[in-house]
Amino acid sequence: MSTYERYILSFASFAIRHWLAIVNFALFIFIVPIVLTPALMATGSPALVAIANAFMAAYHPTCHQLPERSLFIFGYQMTVCSRCFAIYASFLAGGLLFYFVKNRLKPFHIFYYILFCVPMGIDGTAQL
Repeated sequence: MSTYERYILSFASFAIRHWLAIVNFALFIFIVPIVLTPALMATGSPALVAIANAFMAAYHPTCHQLPERSLFIFGYQMTVCSRCFAIYASFLAGGLLFYFVKNRLKPFHIFYYILFCVPMGIDGTAQL
């Protein structure tokens, strides 16, 4: 086995063992700029305001960013609307909660996956 293959296998093994931590960390990194943007705007520093404006532009594809539907911190709009922020924060809260209870949960029967996932798939496909 080559060194390259050993690196790939060790990375895959790490990712499989720590998938939940990786997902929770990625969600945390995704959420931080949402909350950080109003704080950067409130400083008034041109460099920090430019970074905050870059965050606003970067998050625009993920949310409509309408001011009337957004939360404000320090008098400045958050990067995403309150609905999107609640969705992202709930993903993170659910991932953190799952970290603590995953060893006590029993596996679901395949029937439950079909029962809950098929309607979501139909609804998601219909919305396209």
